[in-house]
Amino acid sequence: MSSLVSATNITCDDATVKVNQRFEVVVHCVPSTWVKAYEARLSFNASIIKANFVREGTLFEEYQTFKSPGLGIIDNVNGSIKNIYALIVGKGNVSTSGSLFIINFTGLKNGSSQIVFDMMLLTNETKYLEDVNTTDGLVTIDGYMIPHQEQNDTVNITQVFLFENFMDATGTHEKHLGRLGWYIYANATGNVTNDEPGVNDEPNNTPQNDVDPLSQWTGNIVMGLIVVFLIIFLFSKLLG
Repeated sequence: MSSLVSATNITCDDATVKVNQRFEVVVHCVPSTWVKAYEARLSFNASIIKANFVREGTLFEEYQTFKSPGLGIIDNVNGSIKNIYALIVGKGNVSTSGSLFIINFTGLKNGSSQIVFDMMLLTNETKYLEDVNTTDGLVTIDGYMIPHQEQNDTVNITQVFLFENFMDATGTHEKHLGRLGWYIYANATGNVTNDEPGVNDEPNNTPQNDVDPLSQWTGNIVMGLIVVFLIIFLFSKLLG
């Protein structure tokens, strides 16, 4: 049997990321007793971060669950996510620690936003749990994504660029920056790594072999003189 603590603790991850970087925060649960269902409502600063979607965590992964469509209703105008709930279908409870749910966000501008538990309810087979402690999360947006550099290079803070739709903080998605030919793979510590361009990269329309206009003009004159010489030579043969 699992060793249970005196109160159920619900905590939200902190994160430090960049503007336009996608990232995820995990809401963890350490139960004090058996848990069968949960419901949550959260709020955040919608001018600093934007919520993209919510997905189910690991707490109920061994069971079939009934959950809210999309696992929550996101309001990026007022900065809230409500109706986040999941219930084990049929018999079953859990008492081991795990993640309740994971929220995917995008950083919008420099600043900080708390992720606040406006409501956090848990139940067992018969009643709501009474001793539930929650710890809000804190997201800090600090700086911008960086241009491509050699692997493990130290980031030059003066070389910052603002682009749209970059990889998330877990480093599982990369974004090729079109004809600029950069791959970004940055985390909060400012490390970058290389990667090869993908099959869907935009074409590089930059000429590969630029021609000097003066050289091209000289070449045209030479070719013209050769043609004139050949014409004169042929006429001389015909007339002779």
